[in-house]
Parts: sequence; structure tokens; C-alpha cells
Amino acid sequence: MFISDICAEKVQSFLFEMKSEGLSARTVNAYLVGIKSFINWLVKQGMLADNPLKSLGKYNEAVDKRVDRRAMTEDEINKLLEHCAEAGKHHGLTGLERELVYRLALEAGLRYGELETLTRGCLNLAGEGSLKLEARNTKSKRADVLPLLPELCEKLRAYLESVTGSAGDRLFPLWKDRGAEMLHADLLVLGIEINNSEGKIDFHSLRHTCATRMALAGVTPQLTKKIMRHSSIKTTMDYYTHLGVNDMRQAMQTLPKVGATGLPEEKSSEVGKKSDG
Repeated sequence: MFISDICAEKVQSFLFEMKSEGLSARTVNAYLVGIKSFINWLVKQGMLADNPLKSLGKYNEAVDKRVDRRAMTEDEINKLLEHCAEAGKHHGLTGLERELVYRLALEAGLRYGELETLTRGCLNLAGEGSLKLEARNTKSKRADVLPLLPELCEKLRAYLESVTGSAGDRLFPLWKDRGAEMLHADLLVLGIEINNSEGKIDFHSLRHTCATRMALAGVTPQLTKKIMRHSSIKTTMDYYTHLGVNDMRQAMQTLPKVGATGLPEEKSSEVGKKSDG
């Protein structure tokens, strides 16, 4: 195939074929963005006079959601972590190991696949503590260093002291692709609904919970995007941040009352005296 053979009809046919094979609208749209970027580069290099794909639009992702996830509530998170601290072993992990895995997903936004590849050498627990992700093990194929919260660092130090091993050893003996199954086993014991009107909880929901908690804590979208390691802030805000009616109500309650001056009572009385004089 030559550059001159590229046309909207052929690309549209290619995308439709991928969609027909079961790929989500979001995945197909990602391919379209990549192809258009390449064509724009060809135009800049003078290899094409114009972009023949300008007319191609994206599929509607809103009507093609494969998994409608929800974020866990603070109460659910606390119950889960407290349970794991005392629970026995299942899915190859002790209760403590599962607690650490869940914390890394909830606090640092790690994916299950990334947790599978972690080694003891990935951790730097001296000082404030951080975790390094190798480029080959991340979705973006880019190396990243993530900060760790003090309480999690303490728990990880204690865990490493209790389990012998070298820097190249896996941090946790996770079963491949069994994250949701493992999490569901703990949630069922606690009576936490896996599916409700707001959506489903699976292991990746812990990453969604991480982004949502940062939004509720007032972390800027730019910082949340960086911590989540997203390429687009739209992904962070539109797909990973779940804010419900109660969250909106609490936000609205922080606003000044309509018609209020916003002045403290003491200042308000001083203004009244000046106007009287």
C-alpha cells in the first residue's frame, strides 16, 4: 500500500471491521486518533497535500460502554481494608498482602497488571518513599515514579522484613488476571454490593476510586491526571472521576447563600454605621 492509497473510505472500512469484531467504541476511536496523527505528520512533511481523513468522525462512546464502573465509598474502603488486616489467605495472598495490593491501587492508582509485575526492587522506602514502574510494564510503555503515602510505606517496610527475598523477586504472588475474582471474594464476605444502580465494582474500579477521591479532596485535575498517568485530562475527568448527587449537594452547600453579602457579622455592622453617618 502506498501513501497515495490512503483514503477515508478505506480507513472507515478498517475501523468498522474492528468494531464488528467486538472492539469498544473507545478503543476504535483511539486507533482513529493515532491514524489521523500519522496523516497530519505526513502533511507536515510534504508527503501529502491534505489530510484525506478530516471528514471521519468518532464513534459515540457514551452508548457503547462495556463496563459501567463505580467508585467505592469511604465506608466500603475502610471495611475492606480492616477486613483484610484480619482475614485469612485466598487467591494465593494473605490478608495483609491483599490489603497492600488494594492500597496500592486505591492510593497510587496502580493497575492489576502493573501490580503483577512489581518486584521488591521497585520500592524505594527510604525517606518519603516511592515506587518505580518499568516502561515495559506500564500501559503507556513509559517509566514512571510514584510517591507513596507514609502509612503505606510503613506497612510495606514491615511486610518486606517479614518475607525474605531479593530485589528481583516479585513483590506479591498474584494470580494472573484474577484481580476482580479476588476482590469480589472479599466484598462478598463483607456484604458489599458488587453491582448496584451506580455501576459495578471490579479491580479496575479501585483505580477509578483513586481518581474520584482526589477530585473530592480538591486535587487539581492536572495533578490527578499526572498521578493517574493518563495521556488526556478528558480520560481522567470523564471516565475515572465518579461524582454523584450527594457529592454535588455537598459542593453546593459550600457556596455563599444567595443574596448574602459574604461579610462577617462584625464587618457588616461597621459598614452599617458608616452608611448611617
